[in-house]
Amino acid sequence: MNILNSQIAKDALAYCAYLVFFSIVYITSLTTIYGFSDDYAYIASAHTQLPDLMSMMTQGGRPVYAVLSCIYIGVTNVSDLCWIRLFSLAGIAALSTLFMKHLKENSPFSSSVCIVFAACIGLMPAFQVYAAWSVTAGYTWAAFMAGLSYRLVQHNPKQQWQRFFFSFLLLGLAICTYQPSAMMYWVFAGTAWLASDKPLPALKVLLTTCAVMAGALILDFIATKALPSLVFHAIPPMNRTALVSDIGGKITWFLLKALRNALDLPYAKGSTLLSILVLIFIVSGFAVHYRASQYFKYQKVLICIFLVPLSYLPNLVVQENWAAYRTQSALTSLLLLYFTLALWSLLKTIKASQYMTSCMSVMLILCAWIAHSDVKNGFAKPQSTELRLTAQYLSKINNFDNAASIYFVLARREETLAPFLRYDEFGLPSSSQMWLPKSLIWVLLNARHSPNLAKVSTAGVGYATDIPNTGNVTVFNFGDILQQAHSQ
Repeated sequence: MNILNSQIAKDALAYCAYLVFFSIVYITSLTTIYGFSDDYAYIASAHTQLPDLMSMMTQGGRPVYAVLSCIYIGVTNVSDLCWIRLFSLAGIAALSTLFMKHLKENSPFSSSVCIVFAACIGLMPAFQVYAAWSVTAGYTWAAFMAGLSYRLVQHNPKQQWQRFFFSFLLLGLAICTYQPSAMMYWVFAGTAWLASDKPLPALKVLLTTCAVMAGALILDFIATKALPSLVFHAIPPMNRTALVSDIGGKITWFLLKALRNALDLPYAKGSTLLSILVLIFIVSGFAVHYRASQYFKYQKVLICIFLVPLSYLPNLVVQENWAAYRTQSALTSLLLLYFTLALWSLLKTIKASQYMTSCMSVMLILCAWIAHSDVKNGFAKPQSTELRLTAQYLSKINNFDNAASIYFVLARREETLAPFLRYDEFGLPSSSQMWLPKSLIWVLLNARHSPNLAKVSTAGVGYATDIPNTGNVTVFNFGDILQQAHSQ
């Protein structure tokens, strides 16, 4: 019992340290008042049409996430979103604590290297998005549950059915929260199988590991097909859940988009040169390790290769080709593991393994600086400016009451207030998406208890060329708002 209490105390101390660390790195997500993109839609929908919001999440195979979305009922002001983002940071800290412990048990690395590496995972672009965007807060906990699921399988030599069942249950919950984050299961598996120079586990263990994942995926598939019709009745299928048909095109897309992005590791701006250099470094390190290792032979090489698509499996089996960073948490974490193993092998070859901690510390500082800058300049700063100017613009419009109709003119993506724009995440103006303007204005008016909420919900949205010619139309131009910001 004393040993158990001591271990719990150690884990609690590590968790608090990680939480403080990530809170400092991502401080702007906690101290800046802003919302981003779907944040506004979730707030408005939670107060006006929660069943529709939950049905959409359930259709996407995320019924647990649909339940979590109910938290937006308690969000009455944009400033409340910082608490949801703190919940996300708590999930990142939990994942890092668990992975640090897992790496200590399954690698030759020193404790300091394990601590630093686990922190680096929480600084990758996917986790930058999770820290900055409140609607992704549950994704960090999906990754944590997936890692915990694998550890239950790993520490189950006699295959007691209780551990097997709870492992399946945890992974099922993770997948039903957010499928890409749940693929962290394979990162934990890859660490156990590849990080130390030991033989692979018995075939039965490998098959059991795969069986848990297969069962969880089947559970999610059943939930996707059954729950929408049972709970929400007749609902048309979503395109994003349609299975892939062009396999060759999908493979090409994966290699040129998702995998290339993930090879950039913490650099969310994208760099082909960096991707190539990281790939060369990993292959070189593994080649050296292959020649020097007793157990790193072709079986482990094949596992290294197969784990790459497995870590991105949910996005490979559907038609939608959208390599957004939030989908790459497991893929990038796996490549970061490969990069670290390659670094270890190369340092051992030149008899400089004593510098491993120093190299990883430099990498941590670099990743922390990039993550802080990306969240500040890609999310917090531009989104807070857009929100502030929108509120000011709204206060100058006095004819909502007398307007026969309201028309919102969308901003253009190119009018971003951020230094770079990547996918629908880093730097994207919230007001550039068709479904956002009405929700954004609804949230601002609701905070003021305005009587015009119903009128805003029926407003038109489009581009300046499509403004109605009918009289008494109040035009709310988001493009003008962003242009004003650029001129300041």
